[in-house]
Amino acid sequence: MVWILIFLLVSLSNALCSATVSGLDALEVAVRKDLELINCPAEPWRDTGGPYDVVIIGGGMAGMSLGLALLKQGITHIKICDKSEKGLEGPWKTYARMNTLRSHKKFLGPALTIPHLTFRAWYTAQFGNQAWEKLDKAPTHLWADYLQWYKKVLNLPVENNCQLQKIIPDNDLLRLQLKQADKQSEVVTHKVILATGRTGFGGFEIPSFMKSLPKSRYAHTGQIINPEYVQGKDVIIIGTGASAFDSAAFALEHKARSVALLMRRLELPLVTKGRYLDHPGGQQGFYNLSKKYRWEIFKHIFQAGTTTPLSSLARIKKYSNVKLYPRVSIRAIHEKNNRVEVVTDDRTFMADYVILATGFAIDGTKQPELEGIIDNVKLWQDMAEKPTSSVDQKLGRFPFLGPHFEFLEKTPGSAPYLKNIHCFNYAAALTHGLVSEDISGIGVGAERLAQGIASDLFVEESQKHLEGIKAFNTSELKNESFSWLLTPKA
Repeated sequence: MVWILIFLLVSLSNALCSATVSGLDALEVAVRKDLELINCPAEPWRDTGGPYDVVIIGGGMAGMSLGLALLKQGITHIKICDKSEKGLEGPWKTYARMNTLRSHKKFLGPALTIPHLTFRAWYTAQFGNQAWEKLDKAPTHLWADYLQWYKKVLNLPVENNCQLQKIIPDNDLLRLQLKQADKQSEVVTHKVILATGRTGFGGFEIPSFMKSLPKSRYAHTGQIINPEYVQGKDVIIIGTGASAFDSAAFALEHKARSVALLMRRLELPLVTKGRYLDHPGGQQGFYNLSKKYRWEIFKHIFQAGTTTPLSSLARIKKYSNVKLYPRVSIRAIHEKNNRVEVVTDDRTFMADYVILATGFAIDGTKQPELEGIIDNVKLWQDMAEKPTSSVDQKLGRFPFLGPHFEFLEKTPGSAPYLKNIHCFNYAAALTHGLVSEDISGIGVGAERLAQGIASDLFVEESQKHLEGIKAFNTSELKNESFSWLLTPKA
């Protein structure tokens, strides 16, 4: 009887696996049909024998979205570089510690309105419509698998272990120094896009009070943390955004002795104001707001903070060894007696390990690849009044971008090459809104940038197009006689 039951279970498992493969095979056929119906890739209209048209730095969700968007514009001579190992692009399998995405499952993400390329199509092909209806938010590991399928089905040219080291202007072109598999190389391109995520314009926000603590004693939530660093340890987490609670859950689930969350605020934020912009009006119209409104909107977003998802709270609710400490002002952190001492205004905490949930910095001077370039880039602070708060100071360090996400010159005429460097990462948010990083708007931003690049590349060769118009001599009427149509002579 037991053997019969085992046989049935194995047969059922094989059938489900077969159905999954069959479902994805059929979906891939449907994707290719979708692409055929919209003529994607569009017919190339550029010379593909010379420098690359576009090199995209970053092969995660943003970089791949841009790859597809460029193919839709007939721009096919492209290269996508990602510094990570194959399959580890983006945060999804490394430091994204949430069980599910924080975004709504309905967002199209990188699919760019192609129906069978959506996460929903991918999910239902494997698990069915009923499972989709019951699904709250996409499980993080499935989203990671979806993006790998997306890359495969579109055959995107992502090169891994490939890191940009320097951008060198060369007349109307850019020379990019790359490091790939410990080898140095150089490529030449008309355009480069920095699709480098939340760390792409300054890296992690590391508070000044951390300077005396050895790096072996702490990590940022944007880094991979070895479970051994928290197992059996007293852990302090500085910050209380969503990543802080996900990191608390990570520590507790890996047997931390205790977890203390320290926050400056009196109360946890209850509203994530940025979600107000998660609709087509906010995505398409934000760039066209005045500088004043864009500044004020993001000032409110930053001041309000972000809420903690219910799912993250639920993960830690069952533990009794986690505590939240509000209104904590940290004065110093250092090692003491082989432990970590956190000195605040009114008390001292002792721990073994610290996790920083302090967000991401905005400071282009910290990006090695922008050395020699960043001083010429126009920032929001170049147009704003003297900052009156820490939020104003951070907003002021954002780059003030053009309509195609391109860097602009701080001094007109000083660095014309900046028009060919496009910033499609976290730093684009203040200029363009939430369309270069978040799942909700990534497709809008990718299409906007790809269309802008198509326009730029066309205008760049104005003289060529004038000569082309003069020489254009293609007609289906060349061999047609019109004698039958002519009025007979009287």
